[in-house]
Amino acid sequence: MARGRSVADPMDALLDSLARVGSLVDDAAPEVAKSLARTIRQQVAAGTDPDGKPWPKTKEGGQALQDAAKNLRVVNVGATVFARLTQHVARHNNGTARGGIQRQILPASGVPAAYARAIKAALDRQFLEAKNG
Repeated sequence: MARGRSVADPMDALLDSLARVGSLVDDAAPEVAKSLARTIRQQVAAGTDPDGKPWPKTKEGGQALQDAAKNLRVVNVGATVFARLTQHVARHNNGTARGGIQRQILPASGVPAAYARAIKAALDRQFLEAKNG
């Protein structure tokens, strides 16, 4: 046994690791917010809805809402992550849209698969960091 170390040191290390894992969700929330923001921006750049379905093209045949991502705000407040849109892309139309064309940016309910993968990746990184100290 090394000088100055006791039998309790491995147990202390384990307990410290478990304490870090206990605060995992709170600690991971900022990284989850960044990961979700990246995912949503990629989705908008690709011109798809949260489930990956392509948006309808513009009348001219181009990609719609190309600047929508600059109006995206994703932040955490404690362990809760909020995503919202500002400016014109934030208009709520109760499921209807002028001309019948809808281009959904944020999910109305549930967690799309791409969002779940982004959240899991951030939590996995945070877990490994907490576990390994």
